[in-house]
Amino acid sequence: MKQIFTLLLIGCAALCHAQSYYETYNSDCSTAETLPVSTTSEILRFTQSNLSGGGGQSTIVDCDAGGPASYDIWYKFTATGTAHDVLINYGTDTNNEFVEAFSGSCGSLTSIGCSGYDHSYSILQLTGLTPGNTYYLRLYKAAAVSSLGVYNWTRIAVTTPVPNDECNGAITLDVITGEHVEDDWRMFHTFNATESQQECSTSSINSSDDDVWFKFTATENKHAVNVRGWSLIGYSVQVLSGSCGSLSNEECKNSGAVVVYDLNPGETYYVRVYSNDNDERGIFQVAVRPVAPNDECEGAETITVAEQADCARGVLIDLRRAGVSDVAVTCGTTTSVDLWYKFQPGADDVLSKVNGDSDADVILYSGTCASLTCIDNFASEDDNLFTGLNPNDTYYIRVAGGTPGNARYICLSKDPGNDDCADAIEVPVAPYGAVTNPVYGNVVGKTNSAPTCNTGSTTFGDVWYKFTATSKNIVA
Repeated sequence: MKQIFTLLLIGCAALCHAQSYYETYNSDCSTAETLPVSTTSEILRFTQSNLSGGGGQSTIVDCDAGGPASYDIWYKFTATGTAHDVLINYGTDTNNEFVEAFSGSCGSLTSIGCSGYDHSYSILQLTGLTPGNTYYLRLYKAAAVSSLGVYNWTRIAVTTPVPNDECNGAITLDVITGEHVEDDWRMFHTFNATESQQECSTSSINSSDDDVWFKFTATENKHAVNVRGWSLIGYSVQVLSGSCGSLSNEECKNSGAVVVYDLNPGETYYVRVYSNDNDERGIFQVAVRPVAPNDECEGAETITVAEQADCARGVLIDLRRAGVSDVAVTCGTTTSVDLWYKFQPGADDVLSKVNGDSDADVILYSGTCASLTCIDNFASEDDNLFTGLNPNDTYYIRVAGGTPGNARYICLSKDPGNDDCADAIEVPVAPYGAVTNPVYGNVVGKTNSAPTCNTGSTTFGDVWYKFTATSKNIVA
């Protein structure tokens, strides 16, 4: 009888050092990897490459100032129009990285453009192309191989110059339904965009000199328009109604999620995105979603309180589909997007656990939606202990703030109450090799009840368990 719990440690020493360099197969023009070509400014896919995996020093003269012999990798694409943009997202080691474009064929190439590193992203604008022809791209770092490091990741994509620079070229966005899926974002850029009208915000830093346009058909009376910046650190999002040439502002916000209300299902609405600084250009993601049913207190989603803290997943918190509550709230942030949940504790103390990013506030209320009383604001914490509850009352949780694009899950469980030795929980002793259901626990909100047994360490809270020995040797 030697096993109660099994601790599995996985080492990677043999795997982590099995290969010093990631070898790239497209290290020559003849093995160039084919890139998809977007017919709009949408980035269909960023293809990731490793410059440290180049197969050898190139014999082609560098298109920069003739730096040292370079290691390179190759791509190719088939033109669908007379102009295309090559977008580069450089890796962590960004000095002296370049992309050069060629027409012709391997062995008989003609350079048609060259671009180098600029603020982690750069764009190579190609014009005068022949639709249907194949063009080659050489991505390289003008440095000796010894300075490349093991990994030097760079991403590359081919798009078409911004067709949605004006309202009448707006790209259609479908309204997305369902749970959080990372792939439901669509990615675009503003590199070739120009100003079509003045900024919608009164902020002095705003400049709409690179606005791009989208449109969607409302399926409900309120929707969340989400924008997430990649290289756009600051950006504005505007939603408008009407038609091009006769538009009315519905909502305008600096970054994040814009929730628009009182929409007419079936009508078309326009979305305008631009950077907040003059001359700034960059890449962003956008999506349109229905507002979550628990966007307001009256629609609070019910969470069942589990018997013990086995929070494998929990209830989804999707702040991308949230607006700012209509009901008057106190505690924590009162102007951020939020979602509502409710529960009956069934015990005096309940543990709340948030899986995923913990940058949102978890705020506990008693009362009713019409008359809420704030109990406490557990700001940006993964694990929280709600104490002194009435087991049969209904309580409300408001999750507010944080980054809307990050997925989170929340679960609730009864606190086992084993803070002291007298309340120790019995743990069954399993036969050797048997797989048993583990007993879950937590030390959130617990106090010290005994000195530490490990010299030099400090206890910040302890819990107690007990077992009945079934043999001389027990493994815990």
